Amino acid sequence: ALAFELGARMSAIEWTPRCRSVELILNGSPQGAYQLCDHVEVSSARVRATSAGWFLEVVNLPRVEPSETYFRSPALDAWSMQSDSIPSVWVYKQPDPPTAAQRAQVEAELLRLEEVLYGEGFAHPDTGYAAYLNVDATIDWFLVQELAKNNDAAFFNSTFVYKAPTGRITVGPLWDFDLAFGNYPWDAGPEGWKVRN
Repeated sequence: ALAFELGARMSAIEWTPRCRSVELILNGSPQGAYQLCDHVEVSSARVRATSAGWFLEVVNLPRVEPSETYFRSPALDAWSMQSDSIPSVWVYKQPDPPTAAQRAQVEAELLRLEEVLYGEGFAHPDTGYAAYLNVDATIDWFLVQELAKNNDAAFFNSTFVYKAPTGRITVGPLWDFDLAFGNYPWDAGPEGWKVRN
């Protein structure tokens, strides 16, 4: 709830799931307190990657469902395999399933961003990463993830990127904070950096 509240207050994040606390009672028996949240999905009121855009999720390879379409990329492989020998991959959420032409376009756009981001001229104002990436939204996303010290946000799992029909690639929306705020046993508590490291 705290992470989503922070996200909702960030000006560059277009959409953050709304949540509310609920107490579940089943057949008169209390089952505990839960957080009920909006579902992350493509729509004009949520993730604006309508039919001409795209929406991807980073998923650790063993968690990919057989029916899902995914691809690997060099930068994501290098990043996700620093702490785990199993790579994370880009899974298509929209279009689902993608055609061969859609796959070619999406993968070319994302691979181009990776190439520029890790290239020599990455900071050039006209031809560097800012030409391909929604920088303000990425900064706001990054700040929330670091404040929460979210393990999944280190491009391991449950990290989203999308591109509306017009515009730049956007990191987001925020999602999945179960391994955040020091709730990940191998992070030595809630202090320090996560995504940056």
